[in-house]
Amino acid sequence: MRQFVGDGTPLHWDGPIPDELNEIMRGGLSVNGDCLLLAKAGWLPTLDSVREALTDKTGYECFVNHAHFKEKKGDSIAALRHAVAFCKRISSEARRAARNRILRFIIGKNGNDWTVRFHTLRPDESWVTDDLESYAEEAILVLDSSELLPRNIS
Repeated sequence: MRQFVGDGTPLHWDGPIPDELNEIMRGGLSVNGDCLLLAKAGWLPTLDSVREALTDKTGYECFVNHAHFKEKKGDSIAALRHAVAFCKRISSEARRAARNRILRFIIGKNGNDWTVRFHTLRPDESWVTDDLESYAEEAILVLDSSELLPRNIS
């Protein structure tokens, strides 16, 4: 991922978010217990239904809160900008649904496939390792919602 952000290329994007990302946001966000979740067109598994496969709330949130989209015409910079714009939109929506919650976004690129996952930042849980370079098959960028929203919002 460093090849896309290491040169100081701005990731700011004022253009539209691709339809597939807009569609994912259509249901909004909801709080379920201590989890902030995308309400994907009414599909919302309960924590109990996936507890055996997942070890914690962070894993549950990342299981539910993810978006996949394809890079168009080999334009990785545009795809990354779309991913960051999507994260900003989620951050704004989260401020309405769960005001004091900080979210962690994990943006991944594997070939032309991009994935954005997010979870509540918790002190003892994580979806990714600290060594992002260890992901050999995928480029990873981690952003926190506190880095995405303007500081003057209260």
